[in-house]
This record gives sequence, structure tokens and C-alpha cells, in this order.
Amino acid sequence: MRRKDISYYSFLVFLYFFVFNSCLEQVIPLLGYADELVALCAVPLAVLALLSLVDLERMELRWYSVFLALYVAVTFLANLVYRIQPLLSAALPDLLLCLKFWLALYVGRRVFRGFDCKAYAGRMFIHLKVIILFLFVCTVTELLTGARLFGASVYRYGLPAIELFFGHPTRFCAVCVFLFVVLVSLRQFVSGSEKYLLALLLMMGTTLRTKAIVAAILFCVIYYLAFLRKRKITAKTAFLALPPVLILSWEQISYYFFSDVARASARYQLTVKAVQIANDYFPFGTGFGTYGSYYSGVVYSALYDKYGLSDVWGIQPTYYSFLSDTFWPMILGQSGWFGMASYALALLFLLHTIQKLRSISPAFYTSALCIFIYLLISSLAESAFVHPMAIPLAIWLGFLLQTADSGRLEVREGRTEDGTN
Repeated sequence: MRRKDISYYSFLVFLYFFVFNSCLEQVIPLLGYADELVALCAVPLAVLALLSLVDLERMELRWYSVFLALYVAVTFLANLVYRIQPLLSAALPDLLLCLKFWLALYVGRRVFRGFDCKAYAGRMFIHLKVIILFLFVCTVTELLTGARLFGASVYRYGLPAIELFFGHPTRFCAVCVFLFVVLVSLRQFVSGSEKYLLALLLMMGTTLRTKAIVAAILFCVIYYLAFLRKRKITAKTAFLALPPVLILSWEQISYYFFSDVARASARYQLTVKAVQIANDYFPFGTGFGTYGSYYSGVVYSALYDKYGLSDVWGIQPTYYSFLSDTFWPMILGQSGWFGMASYALALLFLLHTIQKLRSISPAFYTSALCIFIYLLISSLAESAFVHPMAIPLAIWLGFLLQTADSGRLEVREGRTEDGTN
């Protein structure tokens, strides 16, 4: 079997596994740790790269890696200084959780390095069409009949929020985003993908999540500007998009931060106390696994009692599910102002790397921007970059960025080896 064939079949395994992982987890619970296992694959891949003289010669400094390393060093130093949480059961597992997006990004670069997306675009498109049609038929069936095919109904604004078999509308939305960005990447190589892209945007809307609706609208704007008009998305463009985004999101923002129930919500309390903690433990924060993270609940952090959060619904010792509803408060509380600035700069330089794709492939550029924007939006309302569904997005982004490293993708109108235009 040719190496490029192996890459193609690896893509198919990757595609079907992450789309249907929610179902597989119910049969094989251990698959719930698949995102961590994928991230850990970065370690042997990095060792192999260091052992290869060819790969070693190709290695180059990436500024987002520098600031990410600074973020890790600062936060882990806080663990050693304050010793709020044990290293083995809380700090180190949380370190992996916080790094798994970036590790998966590297895995995507390595595993799909040299993958000829153009040559296999037609075959990939067939698989994407089958999956999207299946999800769309299920969604329309639920909307028209009012019956839940795969579980109990979740209602928002008096309407059923579609989640299908994914267990939560947010997970369904993330799968739609993943399929959208992969399909956009193939847009220059195949014809007839527009209706499938539209179907995915509509399915994102049926989740009735504000972030999903905002992301769908921004995807349309990015697709028009970056792909159809082949324009660069600049800070000015982002600034102009900010007022409409705030208007669309204002109901949720006001509910969580300005309504009568705001002060009792976990999201509000975690955000407010994060600022206080960052000031009290200036400038390095409290360390991994100490605040606003999953492992700060598993090994219950003393900070919640200290700052009066242990009685807040969703942050209690016996029920801490709402700890995963935030991202930036976690970064600020655990890493302080210095660590948060380092993480933000890592994202800024990642965006700078994404911008290089514009001159190589408008479709790849559009796809990468959509991934980045979706995760940025999600970071305001959920765990985002540490969420399990960030892993397939990170792997695909890694594949896209390795073309920017080589600058070798040739984008030409024509037929693939599958005979697809």
C-alpha cells in the first residue's frame, strides 16, 4: 500500500471515529479518553522527529510554541510554590488537559504530513456527503415529527434543541463545525458542495445554542470574504463584526452577568472570583488543577472554600459539572495575568500562522479561520480549547498548517485522480 493511501485511510478512520465517537463511548466507555490518548501521541511523534535528521533540519521556531511554553512554565511554577493541589492526581492531569489541543495540533501536522488532499478529494467528498445526509435526515425527521429519535428532548426558547445521538446540542454543533471545515477544505477540488455546507449551517442553528448561531453567521461572512472574494481577514474586519456578534449574544450575556439570577450562576461567580484570585496570587496564579478546571473538581480545590464558591450550584464538592462551562476564568485563575497574557499571545501567533494559508489556498485559509473563530467563540461559553471536541478540529488545523510550512500545495482548477472537478 502506498504511503499516500495510508494517509487517506487514516483520514477515514479519523473522520468516522470522531463523528460517531459519542455512540461508541456508550458501548466502549474507555473511548471517552480518546482525546487524551490522541494528544499523548504527540510525544512519540516528537521523539521520532528528533531522531530523524531530515525532520530535524526542517524544524523551525514557532512563536506560538514559545508563548505556550511560557504559559506552562508560569502555571507549573505556581503549583510548586503554593502547593494548593497534589501534583500527580490534579496538576499533571490538568496540564495534559490544558495542552491537548496544542498536542493534537502537532499530531495533525505529523500524521497527515504530505497527505494529498487534492488527489483524494472526490473520495473524501463521497464519505462526507453520506454522513451529512444521514445527520440532516435525522434532524429534519425530529423537527417535523417532534419525536426524539435518540433520546429525551432539550428545550430552549420553548423549542426543541436538536442533539441527535451526541448527548448534548453543543457536541452536535461541534461535529457539524468539524464536517463544515473539512468540506470547505475540499471546496476548490469538488463541485456541488454548497448545499451540504448549507445543510451543516442549518443543523448548527437547530441546536439553538447562541454560540452555534453566531458561529454559523460568521462562517458565512468568512466564506464570502476569504474564499469567494479571496480577501484577508484583518483586525478591521473583526472589529466591524463585533457589534452584530454582541447584539446576537446580548441575551445570553445579560442572563449570565446582569440578570437577577446572575450572581447565583457558576459562570458569573467563576469569572468574578478569577479576577480576585489573579490579583491575590499576582502575577503567576495558583497552578494547574486548582481553579475552574475539571480536575479542580475531581480533587476538590481548597480555593472554592476560600473564595466562597463551594455552595454555588455546579461548583459544589458533590456536583461540579459547571466547572467545565468556562475557559478564560480557568486560565486567569490558574495562570494569573502573566500566564493569561502568554496564552493569548500563543493564540495570536497561531492566527498569524493561519494567515499564511491565504497565499497558498483560499479554501484551506477559510477552513482554518473557521476553526479558530469557532473555538474563540466557544471559549466565552464553555471549556473550548480543552473540550474533547476541540481535538478533531485541532488535528485538521494541524494538517492545514503543515501546508503553510511547506508552501507546496498547488491549487489549480482541474480534475483529481478520482475524476472530480
